[in-house]
Amino acid sequence: MRRRPDGFTLIEVLAAVAILATAFYFLLELRQSSLSSAIFASRRFIALQVARTKMEETLAEGFPDPKVESGEVAGVKYTVNVLDIGDEENIGALRRIDVQASVEIGFGEEGRVVLSTIVSPLAIKILPKPAGENGGEAPPAEGRRKP
Repeated sequence: MRRRPDGFTLIEVLAAVAILATAFYFLLELRQSSLSSAIFASRRFIALQVARTKMEETLAEGFPDPKVESGEVAGVKYTVNVLDIGDEENIGALRRIDVQASVEIGFGEEGRVVLSTIVSPLAIKILPKPAGENGGEAPPAEGRRKP
């Protein structure tokens, strides 16, 4: 007469526990990795917002004087650098604005954002249309009349 086993052996139970523990370890590792990525993205987004704000403040001055300005806002270190650029004849005709914002992400890593633009003191004017020039509309196509 053969005995029929009614349960699992100790080896089977230990193997199942080892497989489950390995699976849980990898799930926790995946969760930790995604949390780190989310924190990195949110801190870098804050640095981008600080850089954009500082760039807008500098552009609101019109044609800013050359300067270097540094500071910290909400844990984000920033530097605004306004430089004269141009050739020897036209010195001061153009200015380059560089805004750099950096934030510590953790484990000694730093997220950095750099924005740059060039400004000129010349304003762009929209000239009025000369009288009799179709009022700004495109000329009618050949063979068709204007209603």
